[in-house]
Amino acid sequence: MYVTSDAVTAERLIEIQTRPPLNRAFERLQDSAVSYFGGSLLQTDIYDFAAYARKFDVDEDVRMQNIFVFGAQKQNLYIGKNPRIENPALWINPATEQGVQYINADDIYFRMGDGQRVYRYWKCHGNHSISTVDERFSHFSESERLW
Repeated sequence: MYVTSDAVTAERLIEIQTRPPLNRAFERLQDSAVSYFGGSLLQTDIYDFAAYARKFDVDEDVRMQNIFVFGAQKQNLYIGKNPRIENPALWINPATEQGVQYINADDIYFRMGDGQRVYRYWKCHGNHSISTVDERFSHFSESERLW
């Protein structure tokens, strides 16, 4: 997800979407990321991906706001039994993506050191909304599920 420094009207959105350097950078990122990370992003840490994606920041006006893990196989790494949660969620609802790991702009641009990393879990609450390590299990219970 990206943001811009100024409000985006429908006209400005079209202008941004047609910026050649920005489109080339998106294409290069999409075409090169999988090979850069050894043929798969499945086990790639979200911060390592963010560091790589930052190399494709070519427009001062457009910046990454959030990075979410993407794809059912990757998202399913963040679901399953959690010893700290009674009745943990066992599936991701694609309509809400609750429990999916993400990082925000502060994480992307300022928290790159191992000791500074904050892993976030979408629409999870309390002690289960963030972690200092990449926790691969559910961060919400079935009773907390959003529908």
